Amino acid sequence: MDEDTTIAHICRTLGVGLTGPGDADVGDARLRLHVIEPAAGDAAPENGALPALAEPAVGRQLELFSEGGRNPVALPALAAPPQPPPVAVHRLSYSALALYRRCGYRYFAQRVLGLPEPVIPAAPEQGLGPLEVGDAVHLELERPDGRWRDLYPTATDADAERIAAFVAAWSECPLRERVEGLAQARPEVPFAFEVGGVLFRGRFDVFGREEDGAALVVDFKTNRLDERVAQDVMERSYAVQVTTYALAALRTGAPAVEVAYAFLERPDAVATRRFEAGDAEALEAELVEAIEAIRAGRFPARPGPHCRECPALDLLCAGPGLEWQG
Repeated sequence: MDEDTTIAHICRTLGVGLTGPGDADVGDARLRLHVIEPAAGDAAPENGALPALAEPAVGRQLELFSEGGRNPVALPALAAPPQPPPVAVHRLSYSALALYRRCGYRYFAQRVLGLPEPVIPAAPEQGLGPLEVGDAVHLELERPDGRWRDLYPTATDADAERIAAFVAAWSECPLRERVEGLAQARPEVPFAFEVGGVLFRGRFDVFGREEDGAALVVDFKTNRLDERVAQDVMERSYAVQVTTYALAALRTGAPAVEVAYAFLERPDAVATRRFEAGDAEALEAELVEAIEAIRAGRFPARPGPHCRECPALDLLCAGPGLEWQG
């Protein structure tokens, strides 16, 4: 096998010869050799072309695994991957459920894996952020003693003006007259109730009772409305919070509850929804559905503008980069 041909190179590499048909052991494999020689008297092929060979019967390439060959080792069937354990859910808040509905994967990253909320430090001259302003307004509406200044010493004069404007809007809001006319109305009322083995906890900005025993829940909002309608914002952005408030109030035994949102950007920007005692079952089912989805580990990513401040962005999730995928 000193020829400079392809088959000669293969034979030298495998360490076999072409002396005749038979089997040859090469390493852990057994090769079956077939040698085809031209019959006596056959003319030499023109231009060195090999004679045409008959097409092998279907399946001949598998003879290695039939009689005379090495039987392959029988491998056990792959076991199905185990189902992930259910996600433990013992306590929830409406903000947690709202986060889940906005983006299931962000809920997983923060509430299951424990990724912290990204901290974006603001320059001192920029003053308070929207959440800090909202907290200061709530403190001032609960008790107008200016104690929010001790909590936020970096507040600027512009912040103080914004906070004062929000507080003034409530004083001009028609909903305030209704609250002041209630026999029982208290600010910052905590609540807790259980649904589906999960404890929900929260706090009403204002909770009061009508003369017929119906409950009135008031929540203050300091986010910008611009040209949006208050009722639309309530329905689209705060549906989970409204459900939680309504069920919490009905669990107190109230025959009905009205949930009212006062958007303090404008004194007249009020949105309301009313629920009867018979709505409690549907409200519970809505919360249970979300609870079971979390327990089952269903955390779909929902890319959008909210991805900008997500701690999983470009770390565990491509964020808006997923939007092009169908």
